Amino acid sequence: MAIVASAVHNGQGYSNIKQFSASLDMPCMSNPTYQKLHKEVGENMKCIAWDANEEAAKEEAKIAYENGDISKDGIPMISVVVDGAWSVKYLLFHLFTVST
Repeated sequence: MAIVASAVHNGQGYSNIKQFSASLDMPCMSNPTYQKLHKEVGENMKCIAWDANEEAAKEEAKIAYENGDISKDGIPMISVVVDGAWSVKYLLFHLFTVST
């Protein structure tokens, strides 16, 4: 699992693992085993990313509440930076001027 996770992290694949194993004169896992582990690593990464995003969203909401940035309905108003733009007005202007 660790070697597959490392390969995914480095943007490599099965052929790289096979070459690495050969250079160490070490038996290599089969391609079906690699594919099975690759799918498992992907699912684990997806879960980790989801949890990290959820934790970040909770922290952002907490900060918004602490700063009083809430709507009249009590929903936290979280600032979002897109391409370095702090406001929708600026973003729309920027997109319009860049695309024309």
